[in-house]
Amino acid sequence: PIQTLKSVEKDGQGQTDAIAAVRVLEKADPADLPLLLTAMNDANPIALNWLRSAFETVAAHAGDKLPQQELLAFLNDRENLAQARRLAYDTLKSVDPGIEERLIPNMLDDPSGELRRDAVIYTMKQAEKLAADGKKDEAAEKYRAALGGAVDEDQVKKLAEVLKEY
Repeated sequence: PIQTLKSVEKDGQGQTDAIAAVRVLEKADPADLPLLLTAMNDANPIALNWLRSAFETVAAHAGDKLPQQELLAFLNDRENLAQARRLAYDTLKSVDPGIEERLIPNMLDDPSGELRRDAVIYTMKQAEKLAADGKKDEAAEKYRAALGGAVDEDQVKKLAEVLKEY
């Protein structure tokens, strides 16, 4: 079924087979979720949408059978497709709210723009708390770390403004 999805073309050729294939994949065992993520690494945009749909359906019904360690390993492998890694992260976050505190602070240099953006936001919030507690030097250090990871213009501008005050 994965190969069937990957063979769908822009002009819609293969759509009928893809519908049948995704229905099969949506019934996959939760243990196969990492396989679906891995398949996204070399999928074209159309196949990527089909695979994402199948992944989300299986994950939604996985309950306590979600393969958390395997999803975490996929997420931590920076060679994997950024969109697929984000999907793994969001899935894990839905069952493990503490994952943000454990992982996001270490993603200031992540190749995934979305995960990196989250890391910058997280670090900025830490800096704001330190500043509110009167720990200006530590806050400035956190702000500088956030700036080192920021690539989005809005974040860079905001951090530059804040650091001017320091």
